[in-house]
Amino acid sequence: MKALFYYLRRYKTATLLHLLGLSMALAAFYLFMTQVEYNNTFNHSLKDYQRTYRVESREDSKWYPSLPAPLKELWGQIPHIEEITLNMCGAVPLNIKVGENLFQTGLSTIDKNTLDFWGIHLLPGSNSWKEQPDGYIISESLARQIFGTENPVGKKFAIPQWNSENLTIIGVCQDFAENCSFENGLFRCYQENWFQSMTEWNNEIYLRLDNPENKEQAEKEIGKLYKERFGEETKLQFRLIPMDRAYFEGSAYADKGNESLVYVLQAASIFILIIGLLNFTNFSLAQTPVRMRSINTRKVMGSTTASLRLGMILENVFWSVVALIGATLLILLFQKSPECMKLVSGNISFQTHGGLVCITLFATLGIGVLSALFSSWYATSFPPALVLKGSFGLSPRGKMLRWTMLTVQFIVAFVMTLYVLVMTGQTHYIFNADYGFNKDEVLYAQLPYEALSKKDYLRQEITKLPFAENCSFAEPVLGSTDGYMSWGRGSGEHNLSFFALCVDEHFLKTMNIKIVEGRDFNQHDRQGAYILNRAMIQKYPWIKLEQPIGLDIEGWGSEESHYPVVGICENYKLTSMRNDNNTIPAAFIIMSPDMTVNWGDRNKNVFVRITDGYDKLEAKKQLEQLIKQLNTEETCEFRFLDEDLQITYEEEFRFIAQVKLFAFICIFITLIGVFCLTLFETEYRRKEIAIRKIMGSTVHEVLLLFAGRYLVPLLAAFVIAAPIGYYISTKWLQNFAEHTPIYWWFFPLAFLMVSIVVLLTVVLQSGRVATENPVNSIKTE
Repeated sequence: MKALFYYLRRYKTATLLHLLGLSMALAAFYLFMTQVEYNNTFNHSLKDYQRTYRVESREDSKWYPSLPAPLKELWGQIPHIEEITLNMCGAVPLNIKVGENLFQTGLSTIDKNTLDFWGIHLLPGSNSWKEQPDGYIISESLARQIFGTENPVGKKFAIPQWNSENLTIIGVCQDFAENCSFENGLFRCYQENWFQSMTEWNNEIYLRLDNPENKEQAEKEIGKLYKERFGEETKLQFRLIPMDRAYFEGSAYADKGNESLVYVLQAASIFILIIGLLNFTNFSLAQTPVRMRSINTRKVMGSTTASLRLGMILENVFWSVVALIGATLLILLFQKSPECMKLVSGNISFQTHGGLVCITLFATLGIGVLSALFSSWYATSFPPALVLKGSFGLSPRGKMLRWTMLTVQFIVAFVMTLYVLVMTGQTHYIFNADYGFNKDEVLYAQLPYEALSKKDYLRQEITKLPFAENCSFAEPVLGSTDGYMSWGRGSGEHNLSFFALCVDEHFLKTMNIKIVEGRDFNQHDRQGAYILNRAMIQKYPWIKLEQPIGLDIEGWGSEESHYPVVGICENYKLTSMRNDNNTIPAAFIIMSPDMTVNWGDRNKNVFVRITDGYDKLEAKKQLEQLIKQLNTEETCEFRFLDEDLQITYEEEFRFIAQVKLFAFICIFITLIGVFCLTLFETEYRRKEIAIRKIMGSTVHEVLLLFAGRYLVPLLAAFVIAAPIGYYISTKWLQNFAEHTPIYWWFFPLAFLMVSIVVLLTVVLQSGRVATENPVNSIKTE
């Protein structure tokens, strides 16, 4: 123990840096593995998830989970299906008013049996939809937020943007888990007439099989029944996606998981431990020449080789445990920082990850033991008389091992630097690519309910503002999601499936979307009209301009409407870059007044294009003040379309931030290794440096001597790292159908970034000895 603290005092900086590096490695391992667990256990909290499936369909290459509601009853008769339920795709964001207070939440429309289907129970005192079909159920967390400890059952609330008042809360349900495909909030039940329309493909259907082995048979029966009911000519195919796999499919809005990213995080977790082990092993090896005299002195005094080796191993285990304590403190500090917590998903507390805590502890002890094995064996493998004659260094084999481990660290540093450069390039591409519409100069907001009846007045007032080039009212926020209202129209050879985007006649002008054939909307199209994108024409070439497309509005009591196609527009990035937007059929539609009566006013968002060069924040402020003058109860906050990219690519940006953190830790630990290696090498070669200076060498030449020793391992590491970095970067970019190329200059830039930092560390550390008086170095040697 005395030796332990002696070397801590003598090499305080090196020891503390190594402890910090290992603490960061252990903390990063724990944090990354919590993310692996979060993703790998997604939907595992749902009842019987192992034999529960989501139904998806496709007409061509793209699978969609959106289906018409009547199919629930059709497929419910299949023998192997024990239970079936459905809900509308995604929760609708809205504000609810309780008393004088507004609360933001999401409204999910679900079937009567949906909560029970997923194992979500109603709390005592709640009623069910069987007793009050028009009532609303809220999740436990939302109930606490609004009512505290007060019982919410029977309470009234309003949805101002729908002009709905005196709505009743009939029950409180348990919360869905955070790593789950379903949101907590407000729930309402399907009404009976909503099960009648086969034209609305906005529902997700889930079923539970009696045995997972019957999955293929159930898929066949689902397709067979659909063809029997709707015609043999249908091209639709169906599949069942297990709930523990749904998160990684990318079909539904909630499917934000990426299995390859999980593998990367898992590999990163293991690599960070390996880097920590290599660095700690190198630290032990670097100390060996300095410690050999004292170790062999104790050997002469009667200590056995086994006890000396055990003592050195226990020293490293002790320091590893100290590093684990440091890692614990880093994780606790991480938890207390809201900014840091944005880098992770889910709960990272030790209580919820007991198994991972044990794994981290065993990994710590393993690092302590393994890092000391070679150095303890090497330091005690020579006859004491040979060592005590004078200074003693590592053999060529020992030096080779030390440099090999450092080269491995250089490889990881180069790979991660290149990986981060590619990710940064993709991030830049996401924000700066041509979206086919004006996202940087357009402000938008969801209108309060009171403002919906005043659109003409509002448009008139907005266009009077000096910065407003165009103003439009529409439903879709382009590029904000991977799923929109999906319509299926026609039959037989003229069957259509596309995203329907409700807009007004000013929308394409406001968004600056180019018309490539035909014309833009005008005021004469208020009786109903379409503008299709190129992708829809390519998929359905039989569509011609001005040709009406049948809109069978089933169940609404109105006559069939036929709207003309007045124009074709250029493709635009309707969904995220995870999809190839050039192949997604979509149609802008102006609904006729009779259709609006039945469907409601869907154009609840206002879009304003700002004059180029005008102060955007000032424009935002003036627009919000204008809405406020309407004396609405709800607040109206304008935002820029490019702000939504942060939400659309939330998982990708979080992963990029995690990889950047991993790269920083790897490079930091590598620099610690370089620092300590240079420290001990200059200590051991102090006399040689002094003699060189006496013989005429300059400080510059001495520094080049030390720096030159790192050029070969840096070059060797880069040659190995370049193809590895290219491979993993290419694999990551495959998650995007639209992505940036990997530019050639990323490679020399990665080499320069790492090499400059490494060589700078070497020069700064060796410069202290190189500038000393050589006489002092010889006297103290």
